[in-house]
Amino acid sequence: RTWAGTVLAAQALTASDAATSEAQAKKNVNAAIEVVAERLGNTVAICRKCYVHPAIVESYMQGATVEGLRQANGSTPSAASVRADELAVAAFLKKWRGSSNGNGRTQNLARALRQSLKQVREAPSS
Repeated sequence: RTWAGTVLAAQALTASDAATSEAQAKKNVNAAIEVVAERLGNTVAICRKCYVHPAIVESYMQGATVEGLRQANGSTPSAASVRADELAVAAFLKKWRGSSNGNGRTQNLARALRQSLKQVREAPSS
C-alpha cells in the first residue's frame, strides 16, 4: 500500500494543472491524496500520513513533479506503463533521499518502502 500510494500520488500530481499559487498547490495535493484514498479504500488522513512518501508532496509544493511519468489519458494503464511509472518514482525518491538531511522520518519511510517493494516482488503473480 505504501508503494502504491506513493506512485498514485505522483501520478495524480503530475496529471494536475500547474499550481499558480500555494493555495492552488495545496488544493492539488488534497485532490491527489483523495485519489489515493479512493483507490486504496482508506481515509484521506491515513493515506497522507502512511501511504504517500512526503518527498512527493514536498517536491510538488516546491514546484517539482516526478519526471518520466506517463500522462494519464483515461485508459487502463498497461503493465509496462505502470512499471515505468514505478521506476520513475523510485529514481525520484533515490535522488531525493540523496539530497535529504537523513533525518529519522526519511530513513523510516525509506525502510517501509523497501519492505513494501520486497513484499510485492515476493507475492505470487495471478
